[in-house]
Amino acid sequence: MRVVYGRADQVLHRNTGPDVVAMLPGEGDVHLLSGPAAVVWELLSEEAALDGLIHAMADLYDRPAEEIAASVETCLNDLASRRLVEMHRA
Repeated sequence: MRVVYGRADQVLHRNTGPDVVAMLPGEGDVHLLSGPAAVVWELLSEEAALDGLIHAMADLYDRPAEEIAASVETCLNDLASRRLVEMHRA
């Protein structure tokens, strides 16, 4: 089994140009996702494994996957800590 990431079902979000504004209903926090975080959010319109996200970001930013892997994982962990992204085994 592999771990896949996806947007949490309950998150409300709106694209505002290159950025994304996201929030959980019933909570007061509004989260602004910009730069690579907004790109990761867009890539998560469908569930994806970590390695797939890393390679997609590497292609988009024309960087070696090894160079950006830690940053992508940190971004996913941050989004998960805000409960905007969920992970599960597929």
